[in-house]
Amino acid sequence: MLGLARSNVSNSIKELLGWRLIERVPILGDRRDHFTAETDIWEMVTRIAAGRKAREIDPAEAALKACVAHAENDPELSAGAKARLGEMLDFVTEMSRWHDEMLHVPKPALMRLIKLGAGVTKLISWRPGKGKDVR
Repeated sequence: MLGLARSNVSNSIKELLGWRLIERVPILGDRRDHFTAETDIWEMVTRIAAGRKAREIDPAEAALKACVAHAENDPELSAGAKARLGEMLDFVTEMSRWHDEMLHVPKPALMRLIKLGAGVTKLISWRPGKGKDVR
């Protein structure tokens, strides 16, 4: 009916189940699998973000930690290269921490923060050219 191979559908369903974006729903008297999708968009986005972080960011952070530890004892590596590795690790660690903290912010407050956009800088004592630039 959809024009998709059964194996593609099966793999896609397994992937969606793995991300916890759908769940099996038993229907009395029907042996086939039926599914329902998550309906809360915030919950969907939160699960996707957490999954992406676990699959991509966390391993990158672990690799950077290993590189920084290895670089400390490598006399052939320049001080500049060691500093760049340390800066990358600091950035990834800080973004990871920020992500984890944002998961605990109530949804209404998070939505207000998102709507503020760059206007949030008015709430803190930050001005371009002043303080530490993260770029």
